[in-house]
Amino acid sequence: MENEVWALWSSMRTGIAISSIFVIVAIWVGARFTSVMVDKNVSTLPRIIQTVFGLTLMAWVTNIVILNRAVVIGAAKAMETAGESAQLSDGAQNYVDTWASADPGLMANPIGALFLLSALLIIILPLWVKAD
Repeated sequence: MENEVWALWSSMRTGIAISSIFVIVAIWVGARFTSVMVDKNVSTLPRIIQTVFGLTLMAWVTNIVILNRAVVIGAAKAMETAGESAQLSDGAQNYVDTWASADPGLMANPIGALFLLSALLIIILPLWVKAD
């Protein structure tokens, strides 16, 4: 059963990698939109629209980050269940010990939370704070 869980884990890592690339591109797009708006010195309505876009974009990205973490935790719980019927390898047991009881919430990874917060500020602050 352990090998099946590792195979599933491997497949899930592909999805996590793709969604991680999406996160980086989405943040770049949000920041790029802001950069263009600041360069063109747009009126208030486009700034409001971009602010809403930035907030919803970062909420979506945050959801993806939490979901990716939950997938890793779910695989650890599946591995833990597999260990109830058969002896796990040392690597599998280490994985279970590390992740099975982890919290899928964003605050469980403060560096990731700071990254998302800084990305949000990069997208929104230049719209409303003058560089002068």
